[in-house]
Amino acid sequence: MSLALAKSQCNIEPGNTTDDSFLSNIIIPAAVQDYEDWTQECLVTRTLTMTCDDFPYPLYEFQIPRYPVQSITAFQYLDPAGALQTVDPSFYTLDKATLPPKLFLQWAKFWPPQRPIQNAITLQFVAGYGVPTDSPATIPATALRTVLLLIEAY
Repeated sequence: MSLALAKSQCNIEPGNTTDDSFLSNIIIPAAVQDYEDWTQECLVTRTLTMTCDDFPYPLYEFQIPRYPVQSITAFQYLDPAGALQTVDPSFYTLDKATLPPKLFLQWAKFWPPQRPIQNAITLQFVAGYGVPTDSPATIPATALRTVLLLIEAY
């Protein structure tokens, strides 16, 4: 979301630069974060990590908490001996079409045994629409409402 767009939403004259730093560094990032937390969307591409305690049984699928997912960059687990292992990519497939996106175990495959401790499994993935200008057109309007609410509270 651009500073000019945020200023327009808040009826701040383009030539008025008094609150530019506040808008750019506090209000706009807060509005975008609020939108992303509410929708679980990533507007700008970034790498995220999720952890869980064990592989999903009996469903055999992981729900990925953010979208759109572009790729899986690492899928690791602690084996029973405590050594970090990588899940073979041929064992799973990424379903980007569902919301939330899901990682499915392939037919006739089984999750490997893992150490029964917290955060034994780590999934690192890339999510987002790309650069800020690649975000869907409806997203800025929703985030702009938050900008207006935040600036009015200020």
